[in-house]
Amino acid sequence: MKTSDLTTPVLIADSKVLDANISIMAAKRPGRTLRPHVKAFKSTGMAKKLVEAGHETFCCATIRELEGMVKA
Repeated sequence: MKTSDLTTPVLIADSKVLDANISIMAAKRPGRTLRPHVKAFKSTGMAKKLVEAGHETFCCATIRELEGMVKA
């Protein structure tokens, strides 16, 4: 697949790097001490990874983002 074939917007991430970064963030700022901004990634899959790593709070800028997080 070529990047030109992707429907935009699209989130592309290296899963190994993403998982490593989430682990580092969870260790440095556990629980409620870090509030990732949903508008930065807009992905329920990524939100689930963050929750599984122990993050408990998120910052949403819109009702739509909040609704997506509730469904996640």
